[in-house]
Amino acid sequence: MEYFTRRGELYNAVAIMNFFKDRFQWDRKMYKSYSILGECLCELDNFPNWSILARRFYLDSMHNMYTSFMDGHVQKRLREKAEEYGYIRFELDKITIDEAEVADGIIRALRWEKEPVLELEKNTMEFITAAQDMGAKPNLWKFSMSN
Repeated sequence: MEYFTRRGELYNAVAIMNFFKDRFQWDRKMYKSYSILGECLCELDNFPNWSILARRFYLDSMHNMYTSFMDGHVQKRLREKAEEYGYIRFELDKITIDEAEVADGIIRALRWEKEPVLELEKNTMEFITAAQDMGAKPNLWKFSMSN
């Protein structure tokens, strides 16, 4: 996962997390993974769902009502980035039902059909669209050539 986050490939980091959850029928929450995803957001440019995903990853990193696996330094950096990006009243621990559904839809769509497909344009259009919702900028001309 960290390999992808260091490359700024948030979509592949989520996809590999989904891959392991699906492959090994892992039904437990991967708290630390969400913390790593939050760290990745600190390094990415703003995109339309940045705020929603930052808050969702924070909430998913919590293992009880008061404790998060997300380091306090990362939480601070997310708040600073949110301010830099112009998000007003950004609160990591608040998300609306509609926002949670958007985040869930994006995360759910980042699944490979059988095995990992690391080149974005070689994935399904649903995967590519979800990756775009995470700020990825695929070369759609390459997608049309590979499908």
